[in-house]
Amino acid sequence: MLDVAPGTVRRMLKYKVKRHGGKLVAVNPAYTSQTCSCCGRHPKDSPETAHLPHGRVSRERFVCHRAEAHLPAP
Repeated sequence: MLDVAPGTVRRMLKYKVKRHGGKLVAVNPAYTSQTCSCCGRHPKDSPETAHLPHGRVSRERFVCHRAEAHLPAP
């Protein structure tokens, strides 16, 4: 992967996904390890959740009290 341009990887993924009838979703990589995939919030979004451990609390754990999720980190 390191010897191929990101645009090439994206183009190949689009081709493979289309070929197999799937869906490719491009995601902005900013704050993906801090934003909850269940509720879409960041811990600093709300004063009621700012004090709670929310988002990636360790390499292995992702916590969201609003969505009541304790997930393995991606």
